[in-house]
Amino acid sequence: MIVELSIIKEIVETYTNVNLTVKNRTLRRCEARHIYAYLARKYSSETLTTIGDSIERNHATILCGAKRCNNLKDTEKQFSDTLYDIENLVKAKQVPGGNIKMYKRRIINPLRLRGASSQIKQYFKNRQ
Repeated sequence: MIVELSIIKEIVETYTNVNLTVKNRTLRRCEARHIYAYLARKYSSETLTTIGDSIERNHATILCGAKRCNNLKDTEKQFSDTLYDIENLVKAKQVPGGNIKMYKRRIINPLRLRGASSQIKQYFKNRQ
């Protein structure tokens, strides 16, 4: 199940009443960015760089924010409740199947299968 980054961003900004792209380090804004990073990692198939670009941050900030959110949800009750509410809103927007990036199947060179058994050769022949 996939949710687009723009939807996650809109939900977090609306719920917390914070603009995620503002370069400010107040607690309220930082926690909102941590929640966005956590939910974007969990519910989208985008890379860290893409997630970071959506809020004008880099990939390391997203990674750190997702980890910090994971730690805060275990230790702080109020943060955990906020995260739970926002996560339920994001779950309601999930699209079955979504736009999952399909990776190309790796094509095996037949010369690399010279010593393989006939069953393995047949498997890769059928797969292509």
